[in-house]
Amino acid sequence: MEKQAPFLMEAMKDFVRNFKNWEWGYQGPDLMTRVWNRTHLIDAMPVPMFYPIIWGSPTMMSYFNQPEWVKLQPARGEADPRTPADADCRGQ
Repeated sequence: MEKQAPFLMEAMKDFVRNFKNWEWGYQGPDLMTRVWNRTHLIDAMPVPMFYPIIWGSPTMMSYFNQPEWVKLQPARGEADPRTPADADCRGQ
């Protein structure tokens, strides 16, 4: 491996030259993208390698849906909707 990394040197120069502390991501993913677009000094992986789930897709939304088995359980402090409200827990 080389002792000098031209891509990282360009990234450090860009970091100092274009520092924006008020813009989230500008010194992270945006920095790498800017340097790569300008220099092409490294081989880049395809976008799906970094974002395997497409924003707004059914796959992504499934992470936010409640599973069916959770819907069957009553919330803490609530009566179980599967049994009558006046049912005795001893079965009487």
